[in-house]
Amino acid sequence: MKIIFKHSYNCPISRRAKIEMDRFLRNQNPELEYEFVDVNENRSRSNEVAERYRIQHESPQVIILGDADDVLWQASHYDITEENLTQALSDIS
Repeated sequence: MKIIFKHSYNCPISRRAKIEMDRFLRNQNPELEYEFVDVNENRSRSNEVAERYRIQHESPQVIILGDADDVLWQASHYDITEENLTQALSDIS
């Protein structure tokens, strides 16, 4: 399983989402694959993620991918919370 977090340092909502993401990651298995995408510095990667997984670009945005590289769950903006991420992983497992 892999988690992609798309973030913008220019956005206050994204800053709040990053705090939630950091809290979530502190309590997870360190083997959980994680990719951080700075949408301002790496817009091409952000667009590639949106295109590859056929998901509308959002920032902030979290995408959880399965072993077959399929989208299992996604959230954006205020839906990115430690609680929602933990629940999503629990539901998926």
